[in-house]
Amino acid sequence: MHLDKLARSVLAAIIALTIVALAGAILMDLQGYKLLSVQTDSMLPAIRPGDALIIAPAHYKVKPGDVVSYHSPKNPKVIITHRLISADAKTRQLKTQGDKLQRPDPAFSSELLSGKAIAIAPKLGLAIDLLFRPIFLIALIYLPAVLLLSAEVGKFTKLINTPMYRLPGYEWSKQK
Repeated sequence: MHLDKLARSVLAAIIALTIVALAGAILMDLQGYKLLSVQTDSMLPAIRPGDALIIAPAHYKVKPGDVVSYHSPKNPKVIITHRLISADAKTRQLKTQGDKLQRPDPAFSSELLSGKAIAIAPKLGLAIDLLFRPIFLIALIYLPAVLLLSAEVGKFTKLINTPMYRLPGYEWSKQK
């Protein structure tokens, strides 16, 4: 019986943490912030693969030296995060370069700018990446929810079958 209470407590804690994390992510998104997982080593040694970056919205002023994220001119679904090395106010063209890379990236329009990196969370990107894998999504979200729901249905069924909650003369098994 003690193990059952421990399991339920752990399950409740996992669900509570998941809800808090999702609420935080939604709140960040509503305010224009993004949480990005770093996939490459182009920003070594400052930013490592597996780190996560918090990106402030694009309306924040950026200056050379800032780490910025932008949508790739070749594929808008890809977001690149490199250090800003120049910004041309007249043409509104920005130029970036990865800290580890030998050459700068091609110039791109400031309209592709997604935002400015304001914080690094070491290794959090690894956890974010895991959440997007189906097996971990099932194990961390769906399975605990199903277990909690089935436990609650079991408690409800037991409660209904308790004599003190039954109406006199009514048989549940004869229900149409």
